[in-house]
Amino acid sequence: MELLLHQVLAGLATGGIYACMALAVVMIYQA
Repeated sequence: MELLLHQVLAGLATGGIYACMALAVVMIYQA
């Protein structure tokens, strides 16, 4: 159960990083 929690948190962190990068790219292209 603890391993699952760690994997979920790691996935959210990775997803958040990719989401921030994608948002930055969109902002750059819209500017």
